[in-house]
Amino acid sequence: MPEIMDQAVLDEIALFSAVHQDIGALVLIAHGCESQLESIRTHEWIDPEASRFQNKMNMKALGAAIHKYGETYTELMILGLSRAVENAVGHLNERKNRHFSVWSNPPTPIKFHNDIKILRNLGNVIKHNASFIDTATGSQAAETLVNTHGLPDKTQIGLAWGFTNMGVPSDIMENIYRVETFCLHLNAIEGSCRDVSCDLTDPKEIRAYLIQRYLAPIPGFAN
Repeated sequence: MPEIMDQAVLDEIALFSAVHQDIGALVLIAHGCESQLESIRTHEWIDPEASRFQNKMNMKALGAAIHKYGETYTELMILGLSRAVENAVGHLNERKNRHFSVWSNPPTPIKFHNDIKILRNLGNVIKHNASFIDTATGSQAAETLVNTHGLPDKTQIGLAWGFTNMGVPSDIMENIYRVETFCLHLNAIEGSCRDVSCDLTDPKEIRAYLIQRYLAPIPGFAN
């Protein structure tokens, strides 16, 4: 008769799997989008055989794509990261019968907890305030970002994100890593799971770690 796994082990596997699924998808999206944005950024837009007008249009099209697509990509990643946090907290509370809230401060600090609060508030501004931080609207998320975390008022998210320690578009992988670390450490502290979170700081090491952990094992993945 096969041995029945302990419920605590099953819960731990489920919590780890949920984090792995969300973070893995975000790493895949970020890897693909950043690769294409870099290709656009480094593209030679001057065509020696084209007219001056055509080259001017090429320059404008390239600049618009880098700016607008990059800004939208950043906002979508904020929403995706925010969703990953919500999922991790929801799975933990359901599996372990906890009542953890991102907005509370537990007795034992969770790694990157402050960054996660910023992230969740940024996500709320994107969803409810057209991605514009404006305390005049009465938005609690906007007021918290400005008054507690020091982001500039009346600013578009794409610009304001660069003023926080959550990073800028080129640091999306680092932000994914912070969310992964928070979720794994949360499961350890609040869910009595093994602590498998890392303590990396170098951006190159972080990128290599995420790709090796989430993408390299996939058959057919091309770095």
